[in-house]
Amino acid sequence: MDDVTLSPESFARLIDMTSDKVIGGNSAKVIFNEMLRSGGDPEQIVKEKGLAQVSDQGFIQEAVMKVLNDNPSEVEKYLAGKETLLQWFMGQVARATKGKADPNVARGLLVKALEERRK
Repeated sequence: MDDVTLSPESFARLIDMTSDKVIGGNSAKVIFNEMLRSGGDPEQIVKEKGLAQVSDQGFIQEAVMKVLNDNPSEVEKYLAGKETLLQWFMGQVARATKGKADPNVARGLLVKALEERRK
């Protein structure tokens, strides 16, 4: 334990950043490991590694539309009742945004876009 360079204050800031949705859970793990390794500041690590979560609807909408346009057969299966594909679409949006998309925003935009295609 003497070798741990993580301060309680830095750890608390990391928790706050996660709670405030500045970063997602996966990013928090990366930041935590970096903090353990180097004792770095969580905010600085987020900036250096570009790990901030994005809630910008325009950015996420662009990824959603690309995923849906690139996967028409999955869209048809979803619209035919295979609603478990929503999770697959979520994964594709996460991949397209390199995990930066706020999952709640992404889910809402995905559902809306899929429902619009149902009409």
